Amino acid sequence: MQNQENVTFSFGENWEDYLNHVSELQIEEAKSDILEWLTKEEIESKKVLDIGSGSGIHSLAFQKLGASEICSIDYDIASVRATNSIKEKYGNKEKWTVEYASILDKEFVNKEKNKYDIIYSWGVLHHTGNMDLAIENTIKLAKNDSSIWVSIYQDGPRYSKDLRLKRFYNKQSKFVKKIIVRYYISRIMFGRLRRFQNPFKWNVQRHRGMNLKNDLLDWLGGLPYEVASSKYMVQKFINYDFYLVGIDSRQEGACSIYKFRRIST
Repeated sequence: MQNQENVTFSFGENWEDYLNHVSELQIEEAKSDILEWLTKEEIESKKVLDIGSGSGIHSLAFQKLGASEICSIDYDIASVRATNSIKEKYGNKEKWTVEYASILDKEFVNKEKNKYDIIYSWGVLHHTGNMDLAIENTIKLAKNDSSIWVSIYQDGPRYSKDLRLKRFYNKQSKFVKKIIVRYYISRIMFGRLRRFQNPFKWNVQRHRGMNLKNDLLDWLGGLPYEVASSKYMVQKFINYDFYLVGIDSRQEGACSIYKFRRIST
């Protein structure tokens, strides 16, 4: 079961809003993003598990890069709808399954007897309410010769302050939430003005597809919320014979990126 935080924000509804603006360009960018970390040879004819599929755009990108089978799971029903929507519009339906499931569900983990060559989870495991168990269950679903590519919020001294902000935001009415969002947007606009940029063009496209507004909503509303150090991540995976083969370590407040590889002996 997911952690029972007081959560009124839906990642999935945010992703459904994002899909109203998705284009072939964003799909190509998702493919390019994957190829920065995985080669086409690593992907072709492989089984891929996308944990917390969100919009489904990266599941689609894996399929277009030659994966033989895609399984997309998400605990947010709106994310399941979003992933199904992009699958119906752009994907190969016969080789792509979408499930309403949590990586914390013992039933889901135990039934997945056919394990995966590539497991992808971007900014998700730290939102489950039990990141440690979520990582362990992710590893259980990996084959011997496999790669796990994940991003996790980097820890730091600001964690408790950020957690309070997220909890405060989730407790508010829709009206107050709009005021909070507009406050942060005004800060972004003033920042652009100080840099002699057009403040009314603040809602720029971000790396990996989301625009700045959707990214801001994601940050404010994202509960549960945990963080991890790079040292913790490396040691956690080594315990299961997964070794770090790629890292992009970020500052607190952003997600550090890790690619782990297990090679059978």
